Amino acid sequence: MASGVMLVGCASQRQDRLASTDTREQVLAVAREREAELSMLRAEMAATRIAAAKKEAELVELRALVAQLRQENTDSHQRLLEIRQAVEVRQTEMNTLKAERDQLLVTKHDQSLTALKEGLMVLTKQLDDVRQDIGQKAARTSGKALRPPVERTTASSPPVVTPSPVQVRPSHVYEGPSSTSAVSLVAIHAAQTPSDVLRIRVQPGESLSGLARRYRTTVTAIAQLNQLHTDVIAVGQGLLISSPSSSPSDRER
Repeated sequence: MASGVMLVGCASQRQDRLASTDTREQVLAVAREREAELSMLRAEMAATRIAAAKKEAELVELRALVAQLRQENTDSHQRLLEIRQAVEVRQTEMNTLKAERDQLLVTKHDQSLTALKEGLMVLTKQLDDVRQDIGQKAARTSGKALRPPVERTTASSPPVVTPSPVQVRPSHVYEGPSSTSAVSLVAIHAAQTPSDVLRIRVQPGESLSGLARRYRTTVTAIAQLNQLHTDVIAVGQGLLISSPSSSPSDRER
């Protein structure tokens, strides 16, 4: 029996050892698992720290970029204000220049108008003087023409026909583009006496060149005396012709 008891005791001890060995292995396995999980958590924490550091760096860059953009926006706003001020200054200068230009134009126009008025007054006075001279000469010529002609007693000589004086009216003034030409034509009328001026009427087939050759004058002189602008004349048209020598029959045409 003693040996049987010993065998039972040994068997129980062996079983306890086996149980304790299994328990130890289980504990070691659990410890290994926990160690692996802890390693994984440590790796994930390290990765998270690295990502956080990167995000922090990106945040710093973003903050710097925002600050730069704010500075650029401030500079742009300042430049915009300066440009607006410059535009306002230029607009003010332009308005001032326009006002000065308008004032100069008005002043120049007034000066030109005053000069034209003065020139017109001078020309009017000269024209009045010329008209007075023409009137005086016409009056003297009319007085001479009213004197009775001297009759000749010679039977062979034909009766002298006194030509009717041609009144050079001051109203026949050519009003051309300038007052100088008008005064010159009036002077031409005043310089010719009635004894040198013929009053004729154009006959069929006659022309200015033919009349100029007949009366020993020029086409220009006839045109100026009659205020003609062309060389065309009509049949029956009355003309004044200045001729130094003319017969009584020519004067009566």
